[in-house]
Amino acid sequence: MAKLAGSILIAVLAAVSVAGQSAPATPKPPNTSPKAVAGLASRYLEEYTAKLALAVAEETYIQETFASANVRTGSRLIKGELYLTFLAKDRIWMAVHDVIEVDGQPVADRRSLVDTVLRANQTPVAADVARHNSRYNLGRITRTFNEPTLALLVVDRAHVDNFEFSRELVEVHGNATLVTLSFVEKRRPTIVSSTSGAPIYSRGELVVDAATGHVRSTRLTLKDGHITAELATTYMLEPKLKLWVPAVFTERYEGEPDGLKEIDTGRAMYTNYRQHESFGRIRGGQVGSRLRQQLPNRAR
Repeated sequence: MAKLAGSILIAVLAAVSVAGQSAPATPKPPNTSPKAVAGLASRYLEEYTAKLALAVAEETYIQETFASANVRTGSRLIKGELYLTFLAKDRIWMAVHDVIEVDGQPVADRRSLVDTVLRANQTPVAADVARHNSRYNLGRITRTFNEPTLALLVVDRAHVDNFEFSRELVEVHGNATLVTLSFVEKRRPTIVSSTSGAPIYSRGELVVDAATGHVRSTRLTLKDGHITAELATTYMLEPKLKLWVPAVFTERYEGEPDGLKEIDTGRAMYTNYRQHESFGRIRGGQVGSRLRQQLPNRAR
């Protein structure tokens, strides 16, 4: 009887040993604290900006104006291409809207992006590019910052310390742990300023993958006197570039220019992302060395 009991004990121990060897190791959960997530997003942005700077997308951009929530007063359809470029003399990254047609009509004085980049190596062009970007904006509310990647400046190393972050939500989607961070801009220089140069403090939310720092969506809100603005961008994974890139950008501005209420809205969709070969050759190896440069703020 004792011999049988011993055999049973050995069999049980062997089974436990095999089970222990086959059990997969539990992955360590990512740090979801606001400081850790914002820091990871900031590090991710350095690499991301360098890669995205060589990409171009097709842009379909619809703008509308309203006198009230239900009274539309105008609409405009803009088609073109979108680039993110570094303007060397200005030391600033900007989205460049290369407009091809407006309401079905080709743009007669369409600029060459390559020429703009070449000029940017020798003379400041940021203000000129901003005016060019906004010249087809519909409505009386002035804005020069309608860029899908603007809210990424919140985690840029030049600005991240000017913000306070709070964790609002943690969700698991598949293998990703997504953290919603709210942010409030507390210190200067602000990423957006008024036309007179006064600071405009922003707030909003970022949805960030806590394991990689990838930004999945952003929402940025601003208030300057009687004018309010909200910009939101959702990102998608682009297999060809292996990057999370802007997919849809929406914007809404409300105010009373000239004493009359106005609401301006926009919705831009980005497709057919690809590398711009000639743009990349011009830029060469200069991208990575300039990522830590201070970014001037954007004028309303």
